[in-house]
Amino acid sequence: DNKRWVAGWSEVKTSPENVGLPWKEQGVYLITGGAGGLGLIFAREITQRVKNATLILTGRSVLTENKQAQLRELEVLGAKVVYRQVDVTQAKAVAELIQNIRAEFGTIHGVIHSAGVTRDSFIIKKTRDELMAVLTPKVTGLVNLDQATKELPLDFFITFSSVAGVFGNLGQADYAAANAFMDAYAGYRNVLMKSQQRQGQTLAMNWPLWKDGGMHVDAENEKLMRQSMGLTAMQTATGIRALYQGLISGKDQLLVLEGDLKRIQATLLAQSSATVALRAPVSIEEKKAVPIIAKDLLQEKATNYFKKMLASVIKMSADSIETDGLFETYGIDSIMVMQLTNQLEKEFGSLSKTLFFEYQNIRALTGYFLATYRDQLIGLLGLRESTVAATLESQDDIPRIEAKAPAGGSRRRSRFSSVRIESQEEKEALDIAIIGVSGRYPQARDIRQFWENLRDGKDCITEIPKDRWDHSLYFDENRNKPGKTYSKWGGFIDGADQFDPLFFNISPREAELMDPQERLFLECVYETLEDAGYTREALGRSQGSSWAGNVGVFVGVMYEEYQLYGAQEQIQGRPIALWGNPGSIANRVSYFCDFHGPSMAVDTMCSSSLTAIHLACQNLQRGICDFAIAGGVNVSIHPNKYLFLSQSKFVSSKGRCESFGEGGDGYVPGEGVGAVLLKSLSKAIADGDHIYGIIKATAINHGGKTNGYTVPNPNAQASVIGRAFKEAGIDPRKISYLEAHGTGTSLGDPIEIAGLAKVFGEYTADKQFCAIGSAKSNIGHCESAAGIAAVTKVLLQLKHCQLVPSLHSEVLNPNIDFHNTPFVVQQKSKEWNRPVIEENGQFKEYPRLAGISAFGAGGSNAHIVIEEYIPKGLARPQSAVSSENPVIIVLSAKNEEQLKEQARRLLIAIQERQYSDSELVDTAYTLQVGREAMDERLAMVVGTSTELETKLHGFLKGQDGIEGLYRGQVKHNKEIVSIYAGDEELLEAIDKWIERKKYTKFLNFWVRGLTYDWDKLYGDPKPCRISLPTYPFARERYWLPHFEPASSPYQGKNQFDATFYEQLIDEIMDDTISVEAAVKKTNYFLKTGDMINGEEDRKHSAKVH
Repeated sequence: DNKRWVAGWSEVKTSPENVGLPWKEQGVYLITGGAGGLGLIFAREITQRVKNATLILTGRSVLTENKQAQLRELEVLGAKVVYRQVDVTQAKAVAELIQNIRAEFGTIHGVIHSAGVTRDSFIIKKTRDELMAVLTPKVTGLVNLDQATKELPLDFFITFSSVAGVFGNLGQADYAAANAFMDAYAGYRNVLMKSQQRQGQTLAMNWPLWKDGGMHVDAENEKLMRQSMGLTAMQTATGIRALYQGLISGKDQLLVLEGDLKRIQATLLAQSSATVALRAPVSIEEKKAVPIIAKDLLQEKATNYFKKMLASVIKMSADSIETDGLFETYGIDSIMVMQLTNQLEKEFGSLSKTLFFEYQNIRALTGYFLATYRDQLIGLLGLRESTVAATLESQDDIPRIEAKAPAGGSRRRSRFSSVRIESQEEKEALDIAIIGVSGRYPQARDIRQFWENLRDGKDCITEIPKDRWDHSLYFDENRNKPGKTYSKWGGFIDGADQFDPLFFNISPREAELMDPQERLFLECVYETLEDAGYTREALGRSQGSSWAGNVGVFVGVMYEEYQLYGAQEQIQGRPIALWGNPGSIANRVSYFCDFHGPSMAVDTMCSSSLTAIHLACQNLQRGICDFAIAGGVNVSIHPNKYLFLSQSKFVSSKGRCESFGEGGDGYVPGEGVGAVLLKSLSKAIADGDHIYGIIKATAINHGGKTNGYTVPNPNAQASVIGRAFKEAGIDPRKISYLEAHGTGTSLGDPIEIAGLAKVFGEYTADKQFCAIGSAKSNIGHCESAAGIAAVTKVLLQLKHCQLVPSLHSEVLNPNIDFHNTPFVVQQKSKEWNRPVIEENGQFKEYPRLAGISAFGAGGSNAHIVIEEYIPKGLARPQSAVSSENPVIIVLSAKNEEQLKEQARRLLIAIQERQYSDSELVDTAYTLQVGREAMDERLAMVVGTSTELETKLHGFLKGQDGIEGLYRGQVKHNKEIVSIYAGDEELLEAIDKWIERKKYTKFLNFWVRGLTYDWDKLYGDPKPCRISLPTYPFARERYWLPHFEPASSPYQGKNQFDATFYEQLIDEIMDDTISVEAAVKKTNYFLKTGDMINGEEDRKHSAKVH
């Protein structure tokens, strides 16, 4: 009829009181959840109404003494009561229950499905287990009961649903869905009944909260129900009558509500005429008088208002509520959210019911109301009388709400996609700045040590440490020995098993179960942010973003072998699950930092981290991110990797990567973790960021089909490099350094040079003008972290204007004719000069430019081009620092020990780098705005670098009474400082103290917990952020519980060799054998000394770990 029909509610008129009862004498009734409140109410009703009824009550738990007493009361009334402990979500258990009832009592006359649980939580925070715990009793349980009773001549089948299935409820998305399913299923079963596939009417009762029984309601919640819809908690007698009325109504579903009838009717029955009000975008039509309020004063008053409101609900002191503290940390539940929303609606009118899900702390909530309800706040806070009329000539302090185009509709073009850009200006506008870098590599705790090792030409390869595994149990020089490795070398980072979980709000127990790669990358990212001079919060509130925290995270990772230890533990009968989900490595960073941009792990094997950088650049160029973190991580923690690499003949038998050297027969695995912070170059320059280098272009592709799965394709390698050059508009003749993939294999190195020579040859015939090398010769092949290691090496060479030697290439690979290529292997350390190229008879100097390649074993190729950053124009003006015009140096940490380590690191940096006094402003600014203020605090007022060095020395030696040095703790002063922080006169006094450079009182407050906007100390432009020492994390071991790597978990008479172990692990990981079968297989060997596969060579016993 060309009309749109919408389902609605109609009122059911009640019948006379003396309706027929659904129960019968000697009837047999099954009540699931029967020991719960509602189950017992209706069990008692049946017992009181009919004689000799048999009640089978079920539940998942063992009955308590109190419940047993309640069931005995029912028996006293004349019923036969049986309790069965059954999980209705298990189909087999339900079928057996029904069979047993029929065998014992003959039949079942009626079913009441009353089972159900709630797990209130915001849906974005619900876990899968929580969802399933709520859904399965009502969904799976209902289906199981219906299937098990479908042949029985039932009189009725009643499901106890909830009003949550109709109206929804905050924190109960899963519970609402489960009940809505029950409602729909009732109609479905009645359809089956009409076609004689079921017997007995089905009725879904949408119960509200009951006064007694079921899910109780407290006085506060009842008050909210009455205010919002006129509802009151239902009396027991009302509920019982409603059930009888529902059964005679013939309806599938009955919604029962008790309270103010007119208000309930107005809410439910007026739906046909209801319209949805859409809030239009706010715009300012004309200039008009508006109240001018000091921005900081309004912010402060509003913050205190919302703190007090929250405090009244959670019963805490307002002073103890942190402005940035997440609401969930204060135990806010769905009922509290309703209370808070109702209180706010009294002042501001109708509000979104998801307000407290969208804005999760006081600062965010205050910001929302300041932007949306500014005038109401001014009146509410009593500030109107202090305002004056002004026109909106400037709207800086008045946030505007505008309709925004969808993010996907951005027209910003990307050089890192297939779009071709012609003008040089456009190319430069799309450049990406690297503004932060951090990493840990073999024998290098940080990139400073990494640089020293590179500069000194240090070979960082060692034998496999004992704390990884006992390599003597696996090593054999015979390359073809089954179950053995012919390599016992690698590049290993120190402390791969160490972590600082409490810093990241992770429990020690959870830390033990986490993949070490996840832990290492999390710490590395935090160090990268600090190296750039940014905090998590600073990135999260980036200007111009359509969404707070618009930061992407991209990480390359290819091995997840920590979980193999869990499999071994399970084989021994100790069920420990260790997770190794690569996605969690990126997601953990986004979660901890509250970043909302893309968050993903990338596995293209050895090109993973360079591909991660490529994806990060794409997202920045397309406007999807304001910042991006990209990097990679790789550790060798299980012998399975070496067994695989030896089996595939990937590894070197000599214990070194001979990149471009004679006799190279493979690579040595290396470990590493590294990350860079990326940002638009134009924004980085405007913000005074420290710029390590400029990413001019990236490209990726695949080699397609070759002569073998792991055989490289030189044409594809040339193609990906050429594409990067073309999209950046770069003549490769200007490239003066290439960080090659260079694994040191007899086949891979010549193919790589052939590909490079081909693409360079398209532009120039010049020979041996470009230096080439590989960090793999120093630290081994870091596999998924190889790309980020290469990028870091290039950035350090740019920083120090020095090319470092590529090792093990004294005698070059005779299969490569370097003299007829553009390349010369960098065999010694030398200054990296800018290239000078003759063009049209004139010589011109060009910036240092480097290419970096990474090629995955499966054919995934990546290339990146990085250029040095040369500042244009004059440097930013610096304030002259002196005793009359000093700076404030601040440090903080989680505990006193780490605070001292912070001071020690800063002291070493000052001594080694010899900062000039003019750089003290940048140092102070970076430490103020680029570090999170923690519990243990130190502040110093200094006029020279020498004075700072002296005060740091004194602090570390424990000297007292150092003038201009302030020390304090936040923990014991939080509430006192919070009280003062809201004092307007104090805030005004602080501004005056700072203006007059009287810092003593101010810093005494700061070291005790005062929050201060340090940017207020500086005009525009602000000082620059510079690279300074990063946070000293605690270094404690977190590993598989009760596991010692050097010992064997098998203490039986016989220990099996590596062949047996390798095969067993492969079978488990390939899902060709269950853990139970693996246990049997292992036990058989331990008892008999014979391998099930028939091999008997056990000359080399193996310790499994």
